[in-house]
Amino acid sequence: MKSLNLVISGTVNDILRPVLDDLHKQGCSIQSVEAGKDVTLESSTDAILIPVSSGTVGELHKRQLFERSRFARVLMFTDNDAIDMLDPISVGAQAMVFAPFHPAAVLNAIETAIRIQGQQSTLEESLAHYMESHKHLGEAILLTDKAGLVLFANDWAKTLLGVSDVDLNGQHVADVFPIDDEDLENPLEDLADQVGEGSQLVPATRATIRGADGQAKEVLFQVKTIGDEKAPDGMLLVFHEYRLRKKPKQVVTLKEGDKSSPVRNGDGGDDDMRVVRIQTFGEFQISIDDEVIDVHRWRSKKALDALCLLLHSYGKPVQKDILIDFLWPDADGATGNRRLLNVISELRKYLEPNAKRYSRNNFIRHESGMYRLSFEDNVYLDAALFRDLIRQGDYHWGVGEYRMARTYYQEALQHKFGVFMPRYLNSPLFDEAREYFEETEERIRQRLGFDAERQA
Repeated sequence: MKSLNLVISGTVNDILRPVLDDLHKQGCSIQSVEAGKDVTLESSTDAILIPVSSGTVGELHKRQLFERSRFARVLMFTDNDAIDMLDPISVGAQAMVFAPFHPAAVLNAIETAIRIQGQQSTLEESLAHYMESHKHLGEAILLTDKAGLVLFANDWAKTLLGVSDVDLNGQHVADVFPIDDEDLENPLEDLADQVGEGSQLVPATRATIRGADGQAKEVLFQVKTIGDEKAPDGMLLVFHEYRLRKKPKQVVTLKEGDKSSPVRNGDGGDDDMRVVRIQTFGEFQISIDDEVIDVHRWRSKKALDALCLLLHSYGKPVQKDILIDFLWPDADGATGNRRLLNVISELRKYLEPNAKRYSRNNFIRHESGMYRLSFEDNVYLDAALFRDLIRQGDYHWGVGEYRMARTYYQEALQHKFGVFMPRYLNSPLFDEAREYFEETEERIRQRLGFDAERQA
């Protein structure tokens, strides 16, 4: 048997002493800690033994030692009256054992607790990576465990629900995301029963929710599994405010002279709530707060071409010569410069028609002869998210963390629908990126197939 480093927190009475002596004889190191004392345990500690009697149950919930502990915990019930008075999960215990204590039974409980704690730590690390990767996504995110208990919410979710981390963590997702539609039952109440039916537990659904702040909001939401759809690590609720639900579907065509813009209000009072969604796989689409911009009706097709090229290099500066060669390959330098200035000016008016003349543009930046497109954090760009998820998946695959890699790969595939920028199938500037996306999709599907065979 492996030598175990154990800590016992509480009074060692005559019922406990014999079994502790036996464990010591079998090579276990046992450190005694005063009950309720806030101590720092050594990293080599394998498990904490917690004596429980009817007289100590009331104090267990107050002991910070166990709430902050990252070690396996075993409850040792010294009398039967305490069994019905304490929920083992509430003090973070993974196993329990009852008097009279036998060394073999206690060792079995300790080993079980260590194994469960190891599994929990692996899962928490996996979900922590997932949380970090979704912190700045331009959607509201609620991350739950496989039972539907909330583990994480990004800032956008907390804003829409009018709650804080204290209000969310540990609550069931159906309680913090209350659907207020009389004609729609809350599908979140029985999420755990739907596990195993596919990765999409709840398809895109419109609903009215009423958060803790009492305000009713129209939202569009969906729920997906995280990891293996048969035995997921948890679930992901993605939603955003749907402001046009009670109105006819609107298509917005931005033209010169428009007095209203779905991108930016004239008073600037609602900037932080703008969400830009751009689809570059398959049919090109751009929408702002669920208002679709019909770019195909723009007066200048060159403005659309310039927008797509800037999106191709999203967040990075593009030299004006590259833009000119792409838009007017036969134009001389002076003509190209003049035309480019006109197209960029027109594109800026399409995106921000209410911006004052000569004011700094919020989305198209001009820097030393280069142009850069940036919507800051309030953007969903399918191609950029696909790249980021693949990059993180490749890292975990490279270090042998196949489970975590699979999570990122499966998430990436859910954002790729069709070919990248099919409008420019014969353009060398887009061909390289298109080949990357197609080859990457094929590569990760092969890896997912390999991982499935490895697990089998």
